[in-house]
Amino acid sequence: MSRVNKERIFLLSWEFPGYNTRGGTALSKRAGILYKGLTELGYNVVVITRNHNDKDVLVNGSVYCLPGPGIHPKGRNSIIRRIETLFLSFNLGDRSGRWGLKAYRFLSEKFSLNSDDVVISFFTPRGTVLAGYLIARRYNIRWIVDFQDTFDEGLSHYLIQIGKWWFKRKISLAHKCIHVSPEWASRDGVMLNKSFVTLRHCLPKSQDIIPGNNNTDDEISVFYFGSIDVNKQFHSFFFDAIQEIKKCKLYYAGDGSINEFFNSKLGNTNYQFLGWLNPKDLRVQMQQMTFVIIFSYTLSSRMVVPSKLYEVISWNLPCVIVGEDSGGIRSLEKEFGFSFVKARTAHELKEILVNPAKYGNPDYSVFASLSEENFISRYIEIFRHE
Repeated sequence: MSRVNKERIFLLSWEFPGYNTRGGTALSKRAGILYKGLTELGYNVVVITRNHNDKDVLVNGSVYCLPGPGIHPKGRNSIIRRIETLFLSFNLGDRSGRWGLKAYRFLSEKFSLNSDDVVISFFTPRGTVLAGYLIARRYNIRWIVDFQDTFDEGLSHYLIQIGKWWFKRKISLAHKCIHVSPEWASRDGVMLNKSFVTLRHCLPKSQDIIPGNNNTDDEISVFYFGSIDVNKQFHSFFFDAIQEIKKCKLYYAGDGSINEFFNSKLGNTNYQFLGWLNPKDLRVQMQQMTFVIIFSYTLSSRMVVPSKLYEVISWNLPCVIVGEDSGGIRSLEKEFGFSFVKARTAHELKEILVNPAKYGNPDYSVFASLSEENFISRYIEIFRHE
């Protein structure tokens, strides 16, 4: 039997598909794709994730869900909360560090760890990093940290230096550090004095769904799914364009709080809420749409590609990038020699939406190298490199 079948890969992920997240965040999908790909190649892969529904350890094959605290308890602005946050930032990174301690103890007691094993921590939050660090320190094991946010994500201004100190100390033991954005890899590499490898998100498999606009009555339907940070991603001219175009309607699949925001701006005439959709229903719904909307990040600190753009590419869906990009999408375009359809004003957006024949036939073939297979192969190269 080859070494590939003897190695154990431990994935430490705060969320994992099918267990503790309805929509499937980029963080969980990345871990899920890696789990599936490595397992199919014969690796013995173990997942340690969070059970936020009850206090029991749930086991499903090689997936272990350990009970853990939420991130934002009540009284977040109280003096006691601030003191607690400061204490946790110094010692555990953040509140998820309590779960990280449980994960470390569970791994130590449940498995006989050795130097042939590999532990991969998916950040955010910091609890997964803490658990990986403690395992690496105790067992001298190969440890990889996969960053999908900058090291200071979620930290108040007064905590940034503490967070920097905490991360520098922890990842000094890491075998490799990975970032999803080349800009973030460069930034955090300098800040944390650590060399980062860039490994972008991969294109999820399309599962044989063929996109196509099946709407009738000449409706111009635009679709948005998932979460959105209104302060970092949203562009107000979007509403103006939707309301000014006859028979234009926004469909949203995702969280109720975002629904309230969209509904307050558009009302029932130009808007419909679809709730959370499972992956299959999401893809079926998307193929009915004229365009999928991607809101670009506006802050210079968020130079990253919205993860849902990779799904749009995979499913060959016509999309519009709304807003002035902070740099992450431009970087992707430069790397692959591709230009997305972009709207930075209400006038530009209206021109695009009323001309689907001109803007709605993308050719994403240049992104073929971002396949799941290449993602898995690259990951194996990273943890095999001594």
